[in-house]
Amino acid sequence: MCLQKERLLQPKKPRPIFVGGVHGVGKTTLCNELALEFRIPHLTASNLIKEHQKIPHSQHKVVHDIEGNQGALVEALSAIEITSLTYILDGHYTLIDSENEVKRIPLGAFTRVSPLSLVIVTGKPCEIKERLQSRDSTEYTVDFIEYMQELEIKHAQYIAQQTGAHLEIVSAQKVAGLKSIIESLFA
Repeated sequence: MCLQKERLLQPKKPRPIFVGGVHGVGKTTLCNELALEFRIPHLTASNLIKEHQKIPHSQHKVVHDIEGNQGALVEALSAIEITSLTYILDGHYTLIDSENEVKRIPLGAFTRVSPLSLVIVTGKPCEIKERLQSRDSTEYTVDFIEYMQELEIKHAQYIAQQTGAHLEIVSAQKVAGLKSIIESLFA
């Protein structure tokens, strides 16, 4: 009985709304808008990992140690004091490794982060290609971007199935559905 009472008195750990999608789809722009509108924090997984590991920021999209990075993300999140019950965590479901292969982020990373809800932002591969070229000087083919986006969606569906988290697939151009999901979390 005493242990149950202690658990009730402990503050709830903030849980993220995890927003993923391929590089250049518009996740960060969307997340910034949502964070302002709903007055909740917005964190980016890549910034947290780089700050935690003390590595310089770069435009390069290749990740050399996917599992190690996810451990760093979990450690960085546990070290941050977040005062709201939820926040937006902007990241990926898959990443490009050092051999230029698209790799799934391990399920364990998502179970350790324990998202309230999962979102995947999709876009038109030709527009994503142009955005990556102009923003990062990154050259990916439309076919590669399409392939990566398909893997992101499939892996997000798998993660939702395994964790029981709600998954919403939204187009970067049509985000009204995402806003209603966030509103429902505050209801």
